[in-house]
Amino acid sequence: MEDVTFDGAEGERRGPVVVAGVLTVGLPFIMPEFFRNDTGMGLAGLQLVLLIAMFVLDPGRIDRRSRPVHLVRLALVASLAVGAAVSAMRMVWLIVERRRGTSSARDLLWAGGLVWVHLVLAFAFLLWEMDGGGPGERVHRAPGPADLGFPQQDDPQRWPGWRPVFVDYLHVAATGAISFSPADVVVLSHRAKAATFLLSASSLAILGLVVASAVNLLS
Repeated sequence: MEDVTFDGAEGERRGPVVVAGVLTVGLPFIMPEFFRNDTGMGLAGLQLVLLIAMFVLDPGRIDRRSRPVHLVRLALVASLAVGAAVSAMRMVWLIVERRRGTSSARDLLWAGGLVWVHLVLAFAFLLWEMDGGGPGERVHRAPGPADLGFPQQDDPQRWPGWRPVFVDYLHVAATGAISFSPADVVVLSHRAKAATFLLSASSLAILGLVVASAVNLLS
């Protein structure tokens, strides 16, 4: 039986998801030499396989809500979360232990910046899949807020049929990591509140340690 979307709504375009996914996969390979490790590269290989599987199972626009697609996306989100956590903890450990490579402000800022980008991308994918059951589920439901409430959803007459797409969740993750609170978005569910709190706390720890250490090296 054909999986008909709500009121003829179209699934979101895959371009931004492809770009963000490829960037995330490539981050471990452009890290400074002192920060590269087999765990990060192994996770990147797994993430690439999951990305390919996700698009094979959901070709064209992202609009399928089958169990296999959902499980693959969940596995991708889990691997991205593990990768971001490993990178963040490794960065903190290297700085605290003053390991080789952390004595160069340039390398430290470069590695810290990439770890921060990895964190933002991982949480963007997490929120994208979490909100309302994921992109495949959202396109089959009436438009409206679920885990996150966007301002466009409060004015359906001006934005008829509007649904958030990956770029919206990337914006939420980036603003949450920069200002330590999501901009222009109301966090509604407990799980979304936990995720955004963890994002802000992780970003604060990474930025605080990296910037403080770099300033100390430059002074």
